[in-house]
Amino acid sequence: MSISSRIAEYVAYKGLTFKKLEEMCKLGNGTLSKLSEKTRESTIDRIIDRCPDLNRVWLLTGEGAMLNEAAAHGNAAASEKKHTILYYPNVAGTMGGAQFLDNPDETHIEMSIPGYTDCRFAINAYGESMSPLIKSGQIVLLAQWQERFVDWGKIYLVVTRSGYRVIKRLLPGKTETTIVCRSENTEANPDFEIELADILQLYLVKGWVCRDVI
Repeated sequence: MSISSRIAEYVAYKGLTFKKLEEMCKLGNGTLSKLSEKTRESTIDRIIDRCPDLNRVWLLTGEGAMLNEAAAHGNAAASEKKHTILYYPNVAGTMGGAQFLDNPDETHIEMSIPGYTDCRFAINAYGESMSPLIKSGQIVLLAQWQERFVDWGKIYLVVTRSGYRVIKRLLPGKTETTIVCRSENTEANPDFEIELADILQLYLVKGWVCRDVI
């Protein structure tokens, strides 16, 4: 990869354009696209001066990380700090049978939990079928599942077109058109199947917390 290719990667990461960065660095039009090992040191100095988070060694050689270590940690910390999870205290996912919710109250509270930047939503979990793993009354942290496949064996919140919200482990169904919903407490809560066509949304349950720690 050339120096110009690496600067293009950095520009894309920062959400800039070559023209914008050239203006910031007071460089001539087209300078960045022509960067090479023969580029004058003063030009590189000007870029690094205006982009203090850019790793000079990486830019020139491709070795190491794109960002300086301090900048990388700072960006990660900033991202962690800014990320908020929308907690819906009046929307429940049942861990027993499938609970019908006609018009759930979608009032929400913004909260931040370190380590869960891939989660966007949180709701209350009720019922004992996922106990002792997930206890009734805990808050489950959800990441919307965007994939076309189901990661079998993982715990999901399943939202159906008919209005159900249920928290279960998902397994392949008896046919290609169904999935099996399984509880942790299988003796009191036997498996049941849901038609794939009835699934409106899937959310991967990434974790759960007690409300008194929020």
